[in-house]
Amino acid sequence: MSLKNTHGILLQKTFMANDDGVLDFFTSDFGKITCFVPKLARSKKKAAELDFFRLLELSIFQGRNSKRLQSVSTESVFHGFEKSYKASIQGFEWLMILGKVLPEEKVDYDFFALWVNILGHYHPQIIYFEAFVLMKIFSFMGISPRFDLVRGDIVFNLRQGHFFQTKDINGGELSDYEIMIDNQSRQVLEFLRRSNFETFMEKQKNLPVDSSELVQSVLEKMKQFHL
Repeated sequence: MSLKNTHGILLQKTFMANDDGVLDFFTSDFGKITCFVPKLARSKKKAAELDFFRLLELSIFQGRNSKRLQSVSTESVFHGFEKSYKASIQGFEWLMILGKVLPEEKVDYDFFALWVNILGHYHPQIIYFEAFVLMKIFSFMGISPRFDLVRGDIVFNLRQGHFFQTKDINGGELSDYEIMIDNQSRQVLEFLRRSNFETFMEKQKNLPVDSSELVQSVLEKMKQFHL
């Protein structure tokens, strides 16, 4: 049993009938964890600090069978999610997805650092920001295919992650899990797949605006099939 410090992002907060709290965090040093906080609802200071869209400094007591939050302080606030109700809804959707896809207590420093950047730099006016985030989630899950395996206009099988060229359709109709992707949109998807956060932020203004609707549609359909 020991006391350890880490950075964390709050994913979910649940109050119990006896005012205790159960908190899910994505942390830099432990991965996704669940912490118990006795009488959280009665602790105004701790409850105020334990808010969403913040980079938190956590002090965690590791017990024999569970973790308990000893103290918390805010290192920075992710202000992009305060800009509108729509932005906050978007943020909570990403936190919910993270809670679903992150394995319990598996450390991934790079993925945590990526999310600190994502949450810290989010702005709803960046056209491809949501698409970039979804692509990185799919890459983390191991279901993001390479969009440069087939060149030109393609048809993408969303369920199996397979591609075939449009000339192979033979006049048949596409199924509910297939979507046609033009060459320009295919290149945007590949850019999102291979880019790190710094490259994306540097070059996102140069991406073609007219491909954004189709690119987002592809990723939203992937989300329907895989999340």
